[in-house]
Amino acid sequence: EKDHYYEIEVAPNGAIFLSDIENDGKSFKGTLIEKCFIKAKAKIKNNRYIVKIKIPKEMIPTQFVKFNAFRIETDGGKENAHLFALHPTLSGTFHKLEYII
Repeated sequence: EKDHYYEIEVAPNGAIFLSDIENDGKSFKGTLIEKCFIKAKAKIKNNRYIVKIKIPKEMIPTQFVKFNAFRIETDGGKENAHLFALHPTLSGTFHKLEYII
């Protein structure tokens, strides 16, 4: 929905974070989903990792899916973070509705 979406994070070790996000562009609320309904596998290859994510169709109650993907790489600390996106927000947050395409 326009102001409601899922945030999915997958770490190189395969750990999954799933949150239900409500974001109207002015206020933001994330609720952790304790019973994770997605499946993900992470595979480390050389100095990078590849993630495969499966989301059950019934958990996406719309015909038209919007999507963006982000990657955060660090060189040993938050102050050295490099942010990457399929559709970059060019800001300090990935939670910009107009960039979910």
